[in-house]
Amino acid sequence: MKRKKLIFILTTSLLALMYMGGGTRYFVEFNEMSDIYIALQFPRWLHPVLGITKFMAVISLITILFNIKFNPSWLKEWTYAGIFFNGSLALMAHQMVNEPFVLSIPAVMVLLLVIISRYTWDKKNLTD
Repeated sequence: MKRKKLIFILTTSLLALMYMGGGTRYFVEFNEMSDIYIALQFPRWLHPVLGITKFMAVISLITILFNIKFNPSWLKEWTYAGIFFNGSLALMAHQMVNEPFVLSIPAVMVLLLVIISRYTWDKKNLTD
C-alpha cells in the first residue's frame, strides 16, 4: 500500500470518527451543548442543526473513503470545505470568548486532519 494512500485512509477515518463522536455528543448531551453554545454566544437552535450536518459529513466521508460512486465529486469537495469552515469557525469562536487554548485542540485537530485528508485524496492513488 502506498504511503499517501495509507495517510489518506488514516486521516479520513479519524476525521469521520471525530465527526461521528461530535455529532452524537450534540444530541446525547443536549443541555450541556446548549450551555456551551450560549457561552460561545451562539443561538441555542444552532447546535442540533450542526449535529445533523456532522452526521451528513460522516456519510460523505465514508463515500470518499471507500470511493463510492453515487456521491458526486462536487459534493465531496463541499464536504471538505464544510468541515474546514466548521473547524475554522469553532477555533475562532473558542478563542474569541477567551477560553483556554486546550478547549480549541479538537478544532485544531479537525483542521489538520481535513487538510491532510484532502491533500492526499487523489483518484489515481486510490485505485491500486
